[in-house]
Amino acid sequence: MSTLARGVGGQKGQLSDSDVKIMKDALPNEHDTPTQARVKKQLLQQQSLTMMRDKLKYLRAAHFDTEEFDKNYDKLLLATINRRSKPVRMTPH
Repeated sequence: MSTLARGVGGQKGQLSDSDVKIMKDALPNEHDTPTQARVKKQLLQQQSLTMMRDKLKYLRAAHFDTEEFDKNYDKLLLATINRRSKPVRMTPH
């Protein structure tokens, strides 16, 4: 949980119990409706893309070669956009 909180949530240092709870609540679980689980998944994907974008900016500013990282980021971004543009079929509870 701490790796996820640090990577996606940007947490630094030791995590408190409330930090861990927040991260657990952000993950889809068996108590979520299909819509809640989908929204949680989309938020985590967006946060991951934002983290990757920020890391790329930092690496470029430090004059690192980011060509492969850029390709991976672009591929993930395009896949995310394509998934969101497809109509979502709602399933009954």
